[in-house]
Amino acid sequence: MAAMNVHASTDIPARRIFDLWWPLAASSLLMSAEMPFVNAGIARTANADVALAGFGLAATLAILTEAPVILLNSATAALAKDRATFDLLSRFAFHLIFFVTAVHFLLSFTPLYDVVLRQWMGVPDAVADACLPALRILILWPAPIGWRRSRQGLIIRLRRTHLIGAGTVVRLCFTVGLTLLTIGVLGWPGQIGGAAAVGTAVLIEAAVITFWAGRLLVDVPTAPAPAMSYSQLLQFYLPLVVVSLLSILAQPILSTGLARAPFPTESLAAWPTLWGLASLMASFCQPMQETTVTFAERHGALGSIRRFGMVLGLGASAVLALLAFTPLADFYFGRMIGLSDHLRGYTNQAIALMVPYPFLMSCEVMLRGFLIKQHQTAAARLAMACYVLVLGVTLAAGVTLQLGTGVQIAAGAVLLAITSEVALLAWQARPVLLAMRANPATA
Repeated sequence: MAAMNVHASTDIPARRIFDLWWPLAASSLLMSAEMPFVNAGIARTANADVALAGFGLAATLAILTEAPVILLNSATAALAKDRATFDLLSRFAFHLIFFVTAVHFLLSFTPLYDVVLRQWMGVPDAVADACLPALRILILWPAPIGWRRSRQGLIIRLRRTHLIGAGTVVRLCFTVGLTLLTIGVLGWPGQIGGAAAVGTAVLIEAAVITFWAGRLLVDVPTAPAPAMSYSQLLQFYLPLVVVSLLSILAQPILSTGLARAPFPTESLAAWPTLWGLASLMASFCQPMQETTVTFAERHGALGSIRRFGMVLGLGASAVLALLAFTPLADFYFGRMIGLSDHLRGYTNQAIALMVPYPFLMSCEVMLRGFLIKQHQTAAARLAMACYVLVLGVTLAAGVTLQLGTGVQIAAGAVLLAITSEVALLAWQARPVLLAMRANPATA
């Protein structure tokens, strides 16, 4: 009975979870809408198929180079208990930012570009030529994203998440305006205009978030020394770097599979729009990682978090199913995105396979958030390694056996990979959950 009372006392009202989640969800949704809008602009330019493929590949590689900084928000939200620790995290973030910018430079301004894209990935020459100028422009991308995410972690910890949503609104407004300017008014090539728009917009967002986070520092308690050493922080964060790296590495793996699958140019052009739609639906679920990091301290609180996340995931998958199995698919890909009838044939064949993706994403980020909160970051690393392994094997099998178009093979591979990751995360989280259940008062 005592244990039951402890569980009840630590249960979190759904409204409290919602208040933290919804600004993050709004931010995630708006960020997911950014690429579809840019793709819609590029789709209306000359030689749109090659421009779409080139920009999509450049964005994928830029996101890959930023991998080490992606989880700075979760790390800061979990660890920044005082000003000294936050300053340590800021110094750590600066070092990571320098590293990722150097990697991006090597990939986009040295012969490594041809080695990676033309020799290793087998990207068609026309797509590789279109990708290069866009990738060089996107050297503006990794540094502001890393700094912004470290500041967002502090904002999440202080539960002022509405500021993050407002920052994303600023970013999206600049993306829209700059896309219209560069592509619609100045007539730049689609991939160049798109890269300039998103690169400039994220710089502006980072400046806004930095200003707001700086004003909140007065609410952070002071301390004579950080709660951990630099080496301890490195030990905590390095597995998360691997998680981010493997997660984003999955996209070039997908691009490689698409480039080697039947109909490579069409598949490379159609996949970003299909992935953009699935990511748009899953964007509602992605903030559950930070939400779980914030609240998952006691076993009794996990039921509320789990119920909230399950409802989100099921709802997002239901909306995607509505788009997949009704004429709304033609409306979205045709009228809104502007794909040709030829390319829509490829997206329409694969969208149904992606319907479970948002629900599985919700399960993934909840479990990962719980493990991060418990400092079990190595477990999250192993699960993401499983994801990439299953993705690569499935893609290779699908391409070798020619089981469908490149888009169909990619969609099936993603679904199998995330299912395996969720299963492994659940298996690794089980012992900790059982320990929390056995001793709820001290968990």
